[in-house]
Amino acid sequence: MSKSIIAMLVILVLLVAALLVPIMQMSRWDPQLREQISTHDQQSAGADAPLPAGEPQNVATLGSADELAQEFSADNGRLRLLAILSPTTESSRQAAGYIQQELLQAHEDIDISVYVVWITQRSGDTLEQARQASGLLSDTRARHYYSSDAAGSYVADALGYPGDKVWNCIMLFGEEAVWDPEMPAPQRVLQQLGAQHWLGEQNYATGNDLRNALAALGAELGSWQF
Repeated sequence: MSKSIIAMLVILVLLVAALLVPIMQMSRWDPQLREQISTHDQQSAGADAPLPAGEPQNVATLGSADELAQEFSADNGRLRLLAILSPTTESSRQAAGYIQQELLQAHEDIDISVYVVWITQRSGDTLEQARQASGLLSDTRARHYYSSDAAGSYVADALGYPGDKVWNCIMLFGEEAVWDPEMPAPQRVLQQLGAQHWLGEQNYATGNDLRNALAALGAELGSWQF
């Protein structure tokens, strides 16, 4: 093989590497996380489908955790539910549908504020995708936000795990919870990040298990005292 051909091959390899590196960075590529997402989506595919999506809702861009804290504080005295989801991940989309169907639609009398933060967990998690996904949770008690994955990082920091990130999870806060200045500890957590995740094996539920857990939570809320 001539030196000129070898040189051309080296240049080609360098060009391909130069293209792949930013793509991998942009999508926060992580083999373990990618495997988790694939596993969750396979499990979700075996679950009963949630209710069909309604009309896309208004999705506000969340600039900082302080903005969410202000919304949270304005709702003091009510139950509050925080869901951090990815608009293109099937398990996250199903979680939104289950909140709509099993919690809100099934219990129209529950006085609760729901904050749905759609984050950029995948490179395709755009504001437009968040708008489309918002139709899965169209109850008037829900508000939708679009944020970079910094929102998930902030929650992990608040829970004592700096440098990590929380997403694909649902957190319930009681009427007496106060976000001042730090996010309060949630009363209940449901997470789809795996049985070994630091959010706890006891809180892990995906597919129909998540659906049933939300149905059970809805049945409990009317009689809870915090």
